Amino acid sequence: MESLVKGLMTCIGNKTLFYKDLEKHLTNAIIVIAARNISLIKPQGILHSPDKKILEIISYIQHHIQRPSELKISALSLRFGCSESYFSNYFKRNCGEALQEYISAYRLRLIEHRLKYSDVRVQELVSEFGFIDESHINKFFKKHKGMSLTRYKSEYLAASCEG
Repeated sequence: MESLVKGLMTCIGNKTLFYKDLEKHLTNAIIVIAARNISLIKPQGILHSPDKKILEIISYIQHHIQRPSELKISALSLRFGCSESYFSNYFKRNCGEALQEYISAYRLRLIEHRLKYSDVRVQELVSEFGFIDESHINKFFKKHKGMSLTRYKSEYLAASCEG
């Protein structure tokens, strides 16, 4: 994305041959990538025409993923003005998965992305995602991915060097 945006800015600034076509194609590429990335963060089973409230809930969860205390069912049901059981059932009915499954999967995708595309240290992930300590985040990651954070990153790096 960064290189596309830089290319677009250069194109806009220089107005070289075919700059209008380049602007259009670079802008379209950015939009398509952004749309794809947005679709990856939605729950898998979300209704095709979700109501406004479930989209607000998902947005709230994504914006508060670093603060686990704000993502507890008690806090969410209070925030959105309903009982805990209603909230749980509402989320599952509209998203096709349980609330905690969605939160864990979303947190996991973010952690994987940070491991793959940054030089982040485990301690930084601990504070960024609201874990208690390194052993807690490693236990969470290993439960879902079957390996430690360090092993995951080294295997990803090894595979990307081969390909």
